[in-house]
Amino acid sequence: MKFIKTEGTSELEASLSRAINTALASNQPVLWLIPGGSNIQVAVRVMDQLDVINLHHLTLALTDERYGEPGHADSNYYQLHKSRFEERGANFTDILIGKSFEDTVSGSELHSKKLFEQHKTIIGFFGMGPDGHIAGILPNSPAAVKDQKWVIGYDAGQYKRITLTPFALSHITQAFVGAYGLEKLTALETLQHTMLPISEQPAQILRHIPDATIFNDQIGY
Repeated sequence: MKFIKTEGTSELEASLSRAINTALASNQPVLWLIPGGSNIQVAVRVMDQLDVINLHHLTLALTDERYGEPGHADSNYYQLHKSRFEERGANFTDILIGKSFEDTVSGSELHSKKLFEQHKTIIGFFGMGPDGHIAGILPNSPAAVKDQKWVIGYDAGQYKRITLTPFALSHITQAFVGAYGLEKLTALETLQHTMLPISEQPAQILRHIPDATIFNDQIGY
């Protein structure tokens, strides 16, 4: 893991877009995992910087989603497009298709398994919460499992979440994290210096990814 201390997100955006463009230039399929929440605007700007000539090789998928009817206002898929995210020829499937929670989770499991098996290059982009959560994997939640499932759905209180699992995230070849704000300092220091179970601090999964860089405004490495 590398920790890069930087003000603002411009260095993160440049590094992420460069990595995706480089991977796409090989004419091989690339899977880019995108978060919701506070990093949506970063994803929008990165997408705008990608070389359109190669975007037919790019597949997009959310790291996690909030269950509900298709296009509901709190869904990450809706929030991305509300923020003027455009696929520009890339492939992007909405997993919310008006089915029950259980059927949506099952469908997302099959969809994610297929995507991960079809792509050797998988680039993950994440935020990180002050509690050390990553994607939709909250500490000590049912999502922090060791099972070899690609997706898990669970009731997280405010939302029913559908998220990639630690098993799925362990297949990522390159990870980029944006974790800004003083409230992230403790979690960043813990991640940098202390090995914990993933169930306790889900961001520890970054230790198991070959190339992971955490951009933040608190600590360097």
